[in-house]
Amino acid sequence: RSTLFPYTTLFRSRSMGHGEPKEKDIVWAKVKGYPWWPGTIRNILNHPTPINNKFISKKKTYIIDFIGNKSHSEVAKSDVKLFKQNYEEHCKTKNPSLIKSIELANKLYREKTKR
Repeated sequence: RSTLFPYTTLFRSRSMGHGEPKEKDIVWAKVKGYPWWPGTIRNILNHPTPINNKFISKKKTYIIDFIGNKSHSEVAKSDVKLFKQNYEEHCKTKNPSLIKSIELANKLYREKTKR
């Protein structure tokens, strides 16, 4: 059992909020070969996607700065989830680096919501 479970009460007690992630939001992001990891959205990109040889659809991706390490990645919209609303789903881990990153994300989240 992870030491992060006391934070689940914190997230249940606050309003759930809805909508798509915005720049500077704290999120969970998934990159192939790695577990879901907390990060912040640095930038939102809309890439034109060709449909029938015309660029009419836009594919949204996010530039994520991962919390707890100095990496970043471009991540598809489908692989990004709001941190608070998906906390219980992704907080259970035994990975020491991920635990430390989640603790940092919790601290950043609390600081952000105080404003």
